[in-house]
Amino acid sequence: MNPPNTPPPLFDIDWSNVGIWLWSVFLCMLGGFVRFTQNVKAGHARAWNFTELLGEMAMSAFVGSLAYKASLGMHCPADFVPAIVGVTSHMGARALFKAEIFLNVLASKRYGVPMDTPAPTPAGDDHAGK
Repeated sequence: MNPPNTPPPLFDIDWSNVGIWLWSVFLCMLGGFVRFTQNVKAGHARAWNFTELLGEMAMSAFVGSLAYKASLGMHCPADFVPAIVGVTSHMGARALFKAEIFLNVLASKRYGVPMDTPAPTPAGDDHAGK
């Protein structure tokens, strides 16, 4: 407790939750590691590409943290939160893409915002067969 006439601390951290956050971020990063090893086995990535490994792990930690906060915000049952976080952290960037589609559909239905439509390509500029 602060004495009177002293400003509150700049960062009032609840240290009991820091361990939970560090553990969940670590587990999310493991999801990124698993995704990277699957890409290596499928031949989509080289085994010694540390930049891609760090990218997958960072993206998984970010997406898993977002899923954790979102599932707590939506009052999901405590049994489902680890499953949601695990699946989304393993999906990584694909989870962000799916969330973007979901939010576009939600905004178009609820608020009448037009969905993103792809730009039309000129007739002679189709490079799909090349």
